[in-house]
Amino acid sequence: MTTRDQMECLHTMQAALGDRRGSLPLQSDVPADALDGVRALYTSRMSDAVRNSWADWALYFAQQADKSGQFALQAEAIRTIGMLEPSEPKILDYLFQQIDENSHPTADLHTLCTLAQCTSKRSEEQTLKTASTLMQLVRKVKGRGLYTDNQWPARIKQLIGALSKKDQGLGAAYAALTETLTGEDLVIVNAFSEDIQDLIKQRVRRDLSSLPTDRWEVAMIKLAVTGKIEPPMRESFRKACDLETLRPVCLELLANDPSESEYDLYVGALESSDRSSWSSAWRALEKLSQVQAAREYPLLAKLISASLNSNVALPKAAVIERAKLVAKELQKPEPPSTQQWKDWELYYTTQIAESDRSGWVLPGVQIDLEALAGQIKELRGQSERGKLLYQAKCGQCHGGQTALGPALTGVSKRFSTVDLLRTIYEPSRDISDRYRSMNVLTVDDEVLTGLVIYQASDGVTLQAADGNVLRINADAIKQKGISSESLMPKGLLEDKTPQDVADLMAYLQSL
Repeated sequence: MTTRDQMECLHTMQAALGDRRGSLPLQSDVPADALDGVRALYTSRMSDAVRNSWADWALYFAQQADKSGQFALQAEAIRTIGMLEPSEPKILDYLFQQIDENSHPTADLHTLCTLAQCTSKRSEEQTLKTASTLMQLVRKVKGRGLYTDNQWPARIKQLIGALSKKDQGLGAAYAALTETLTGEDLVIVNAFSEDIQDLIKQRVRRDLSSLPTDRWEVAMIKLAVTGKIEPPMRESFRKACDLETLRPVCLELLANDPSESEYDLYVGALESSDRSSWSSAWRALEKLSQVQAAREYPLLAKLISASLNSNVALPKAAVIERAKLVAKELQKPEPPSTQQWKDWELYYTTQIAESDRSGWVLPGVQIDLEALAGQIKELRGQSERGKLLYQAKCGQCHGGQTALGPALTGVSKRFSTVDLLRTIYEPSRDISDRYRSMNVLTVDDEVLTGLVIYQASDGVTLQAADGNVLRINADAIKQKGISSESLMPKGLLEDKTPQDVADLMAYLQSL
């Protein structure tokens, strides 16, 4: 039988089983819609003997195609096997033989889909191989630079659901794999049921406790750790705050239940130029009883300048109130009672040395973007260093299911270097309607800002810049309106050198 004969035989089987892509010989006038129920009709009425006989032929064609390198024929044979829902263990054995470290991820995916249709019982070894194949699938896709669209998570969830029905031990086997999970694995993790996800989270927590902090990943921390951090892990989280990429998420978690002994950690975060951690550090500081007035006095001047001159996520009223208390404790002149920066600038200029004003966030500071783009062109950006900067400054808002900004894949092909720099240094200059935020003034005179998730007569729900979801009831709202300021904070790269920016541009070009 020639390859063409075998292919026609497979297509005939597929058509008889209701596949619209095939054609029924001598019945070309049968409407495609009439084939929808044919597969269910045939498979339900087929005896196991007939079903397995057809599957044996498809298996034979697949084996012959494998030997002769006829990969298109082999793929069609494997697809036909899946449609037949066979029960013979030998077919299961053959399918597992097709998956190894060198097999293409597309072929692996097709094989997994066929395995999901096979009804024979899996051995422990086969269950473990299915779990390992799922883990390696995402690594192969990434390693080969293959494109996945926004339907990829839904398709994976559907596949894992089908596999789990045939193999109830799959989830536990995946959770028991010893290889360290990474952010790429979340597409698999999120496809499992909640009870399996709980097992995986326990495993990730064990990984975090045994791994050095420089091997931690933000995505894994967010997956495994919520709420209170237990004492054995707390010291590791404090150490992780030394790493720029991990500082925002670790500080956010530590701030849920801050300790008085961590006062220096939170004040140090506020003293740094990394604004991504300010909101969490401030939230923690407010919960502590400790106040070092002399240290906080110049710090609060910087925080007031930032809260009044930028969209940094700090509560203006609370920062100003603490500044007044600190000034009183130090017996300083009484600060202004307004929320106007010009009043506070005049006040602090007479109280704070010029050398301590370098961190102030002033309005209207401009950067020559054309000149900076020219510098970047002359420098040789390092993509690996740029990736670290991206993870620290950009990744939290431009990736994941709760992204506050657009995905940056291919962004360097759509925009020039100057345009990219402008979106970073002047984020509020041109805001897409999709990413315009809302300001809500509460009856307590607190201003809350975020993307609108839900809005109705009973209130509004916002997603804030730090990722938190804010639910504001209608009776708590004094005023609301669309903000002219971007949620993307100003000054993300103000403490970075042109070489740092060149590294970031090099990484964006690799996306």
